[in-house]
Amino acid sequence: MKQFDLFSALGTAFNPSKEIEAFFNTNNTLKHDLPKENETAKCQQDIVLNLFQTSYHKWTASLVWEQLLSTDKIHQLTPLTSIRRAISNLQRAGYLEKESETRMGMYGKNEHYYKLIK
Repeated sequence: MKQFDLFSALGTAFNPSKEIEAFFNTNNTLKHDLPKENETAKCQQDIVLNLFQTSYHKWTASLVWEQLLSTDKIHQLTPLTSIRRAISNLQRAGYLEKESETRMGMYGKNEHYYKLIK
């Protein structure tokens, strides 16, 4: 039985953050701080996925960041790289699809659009 079928059969709401590694310890965070950092990253993934699920738009990472910031869904100090990480994780997990279309991002580089896989 596929994972999706299992959750459907059980009638359980699927929470992607339970299945996706959220925090990558690239800055050598101390071991006792890792649970908090991982929970923060999971929460960001849930917020990003919710935006895709409720808006039915395609988004770039910087557009997601700007939207979430303007609606107070993320803290003003949340780095754009955290949103990029969440989008990459969601893409690898099969929730988002990378489009070939790009736009100029906030740092003068092209960014790809992503859309929810229905």
